[in-house]
Amino acid sequence: MTRIMVAEDERHIRELVVGTLFDYGYDVLEAKNGREAYNLACKEIPDLILLDVMMPKMNGFQVLEKLKENTLTNRIPVVTLTAVGA
Repeated sequence: MTRIMVAEDERHIRELVVGTLFDYGYDVLEAKNGREAYNLACKEIPDLILLDVMMPKMNGFQVLEKLKENTLTNRIPVVTLTAVGA
């Protein structure tokens, strides 16, 4: 089963995305901040990461940089998300 990690600090957004993915049959992991997202990705090695840009402890760009530096996680596809306008 495809495992997707959702890293989002806003509870209502995270719950909506996690619930939708679960309804479509995906195995879903959740992280509430950047540090938790990085640690969970290293432990669980998901097939895809949906990564919020604006998060506490480590922002999405910092998480992405650390993921790409780590040989265990550098091949995981990452989609960054943000509600912040350009």
